[in-house]
Amino acid sequence: MSNLPGYQRQETEIVRIELESTTSDVISIRARWWQGRLHYRVVDEYQETFEVKPATSQRPFTLGQLVRFIDRVSHRDLWGPFSLAYNALNADGGTDRRQLRHFTRIRSDIYPQLHDHFEHVFAEWVREADVDAGLEEAHED
Repeated sequence: MSNLPGYQRQETEIVRIELESTTSDVISIRARWWQGRLHYRVVDEYQETFEVKPATSQRPFTLGQLVRFIDRVSHRDLWGPFSLAYNALNADGGTDRRQLRHFTRIRSDIYPQLHDHFEHVFAEWVREADVDAGLEEAHED
């Protein structure tokens, strides 16, 4: 069970990122309407600092805008697209990409297509490693 920070006034979770880590870490992307704009923030159980771009918008994101927003989230200990950052961190530590295929799960009640989009991203990430390793068959679920 995650111990995410409480919600600010009029704030809602727009994306939940769940990691298949030892402690089942959760990252929450949230939005709230304030002073005529939507304001975004990313929180986790450890009160880490995440930077978001853009920090605000006049209208809700389209699916494509949300995907770009997620991949632009940054944290001092992570690199690359945020959707793949935790997978990449573990792969750099020596874990095979195929074992990390389902390490990160990204979902949204507001954007139901988001999960399928990132499932394709993770599958392609594994296929890239297979191609680089010279494997002839791409591994699928």
